Amino acid sequence: MDAFLVQRNGGKLMSKEEFLNYIIDFATDTEWEDLKRREQLRALFTSWCFIYGIMADTKECDDTLYIIYEKVLMEPVIDYDEFETVMINLSSNGMLVDIAEVPNIQ
Repeated sequence: MDAFLVQRNGGKLMSKEEFLNYIIDFATDTEWEDLKRREQLRALFTSWCFIYGIMADTKECDDTLYIIYEKVLMEPVIDYDEFETVMINLSSNGMLVDIAEVPNIQ
């Protein structure tokens, strides 16, 4: 992931805001119905959270998801609560798990 963060920014490490802007640009170019792209978007957001130490269900996490949701104009496609659930929770055998509850992640 470090190589990605450097490569996208002309040899400098991407800042938190630059990475978030990349995620927003990626989301803008993503059709929500495309499962592969949706999973890639979630992976980027999850990476951003891990890299910058942002835990699920915190104000910063919620605020950031809302910014992505609003900037990408997702309201006609999916309601915010469902978007938040998809982006924050990991799905394993149909069971949703809060990222903060996964052992050895914190």
